[in-house]
Amino acid sequence: MTLGRTRGARGRTRERQRDADRESDGLTESVVSIRRVAKTVAGGRRFTFNALVVVGDGKGKIGYGLGKAAEVPLAVQKGGAIARRSLIDVSTLESSVPQQVVGRFGGAQILLRPAAPGTGVRASAAVRAVVQAAGVRDILTKSQGSNNPINVVQATIKGLQMMRDPRQTISLRRMVRGEEPLPEKEPEAAPGYDGPTPIVPQPVSSDTFLAENAEEEQPTATEAQASEVEAESETETETAADAEPDSSDQTEEPSAEAEDAPTADTEETPASEAEESATADAARDAESSSDDENEGAGS
Repeated sequence: MTLGRTRGARGRTRERQRDADRESDGLTESVVSIRRVAKTVAGGRRFTFNALVVVGDGKGKIGYGLGKAAEVPLAVQKGGAIARRSLIDVSTLESSVPQQVVGRFGGAQILLRPAAPGTGVRASAAVRAVVQAAGVRDILTKSQGSNNPINVVQATIKGLQMMRDPRQTISLRRMVRGEEPLPEKEPEAAPGYDGPTPIVPQPVSSDTFLAENAEEEQPTATEAQASEVEAESETETETAADAEPDSSDQTEEPSAEAEDAPTADTEETPASEAEESATADAARDAESSSDDENEGAGS
């Protein structure tokens, strides 16, 4: 009897330890379905339970397991242990999935389609358990085949495995073109780097953007005063320029008179020449008359 009690205590201790390990690993456990199955034997029918369990960390790591036992708690426990041993990584994009795919397993076909933030999870119970365990919060799904929970869960996982990270796809295309692939992570600054801290762009709403632009367009008080002072100085300069005579006009007047002076001399030159010619003609007439008188006296 003592030995039996010791073994029972050890078994309960192991169960508590397993429960503590399950709680500390950071994985969420979800029971999708529990079915009771019967097996006919010589003494009658023997009933057992199947529990389909899905686990995940909400960051792209999921797994599923099918536990079988004579009792429901033990079947759930076995299913969770199997799911933890079969964890896989799937690609997600923020709160949704990167692209649209169709996952197939057996007679089940599950359509997985990206959705805008705030849409939520539009899916059945089996698909919902899988995508929420993977950390997807916005997705559209459609079951196009069998409704068997086991097939639906495996088809959903197949579809998530078909997802490709956009950076991975770009890297593959660059490698096909003969270029260098993208780095797995963004380059980080060295530990001893003292340069400026990189600015992370933050989303800005349209109302905030319009308000900032309106503030930039409106001039400040100092700018308004400066513009008024500049306008007054310009008006004063224009009035002073209109009141004072233009120095260029004064300098041009003597030059005009100087140009007129030679023209006057040139106009008087023909008159002087006419007078000189008249004087010369009168002198010739006087000489001819004196010669005629001398000739008359001699005769």
